[in-house]
Order: sequence, then C-alpha cells, then structure tokens
Amino acid sequence: MGLFKSRAVVAPLSETDRKFLLEWSVPYSEMTAAIKSEFEDQVAHFLATQRITGVSFEGALEREDKLLVAASACTLSAGWPRFRWTDVTEVLL
Repeated sequence: MGLFKSRAVVAPLSETDRKFLLEWSVPYSEMTAAIKSEFEDQVAHFLATQRITGVSFEGALEREDKLLVAASACTLSAGWPRFRWTDVTEVLL
C-alpha cells in the first residue's frame, strides 16, 4: 500500500455508481458525508488504476462487480485522506 504517491486524475463516480454502492455496500451507506466523499474518490481511483480480472468467467466482469471489489478494498482505507492503493497491480476473481 502506498500513501499519497499517485497523482492520477480520474473521473468521479457517476450518480449510478453512487446509488449502486448505497444499496449494495453497507459500509458505504453508513459513512458520514465527509468520509463518503473521500471514499468515492478512492474507489474511482482504484477503478481507474487497478486491473480487476475474472478468472474462469464467461464474458467480461460487469461494472457492478468491479465497483464492489474496489469498495471492498477502499473500505480498509476509508478515513485516510488522499490514500491511494498503489502496490496492487491486479485483483483476480
């Protein structure tokens, strides 16, 4: 894990992404507004910079699958402002 190393500019999560996380991620739904905002930035960065690969899957992983993987990782760093997962190169499912 790396602190504050990556300066990649990424697109924020869409309203659809946030609504999905609100419904399917209990930690996200229970966060305060300040932590939720930082968490969304971390999830967007994770999605933009980390490969998430399905092993023995037919077809491609859905956006929702990748959102839940990123949210699971970023739940561990929620509350750490500007933290970015830089030591992860790929997540295999």
